[in-house]
Amino acid sequence: MFEDKEEKAREEIIDYALKLSRAGLNVNSSGNLSVRFDSPESKGFLITPTGLPYDETEPEDLVRILFTDNGCYKAVGSRQPSSEWNLHAFLYQARPDINAVVHTHSPYATMLSCLDEAIPPFHYMVAAAGGDTIPCAPYATFGSVALAEGCRDTLGKDRLGCLLSHHGSVAGAVT
Repeated sequence: MFEDKEEKAREEIIDYALKLSRAGLNVNSSGNLSVRFDSPESKGFLITPTGLPYDETEPEDLVRILFTDNGCYKAVGSRQPSSEWNLHAFLYQARPDINAVVHTHSPYATMLSCLDEAIPPFHYMVAAAGGDTIPCAPYATFGSVALAEGCRDTLGKDRLGCLLSHHGSVAGAVT
């Protein structure tokens, strides 16, 4: 039964990755998606692999990141995890309410993130992200711990989305 749930989660990650790609929010293998997936034996998440176009990704290509007892992480799978795996790990560790994370390089979000400003409350969906603006996390090199920390700190305890300065956007989902 647990294996069936994991297989379904893997298929859904790929399905949503393809939807994002078709919508122009991510191209080829840019961006990344993950789902918190705790098993009876371990806690962690499933994440898209690095460098593999979504239309070539199979369920077994997704990588499981395990949280270890000593505060470290362990990747399990035949591929390398997304270079942004730290970003996902830091959010899951800080926010037990978040069960999925999507990071895109959508052209519009990336363009807005280059302004290093929050998105103002021009639309009701801004409030749906947990605040009166969608903030912009400070600039940090892609794949770095600094980027992961900046995103985590920008989201804080109640926001579900932010821009990443000169990079793109991140959204968390509560289910």
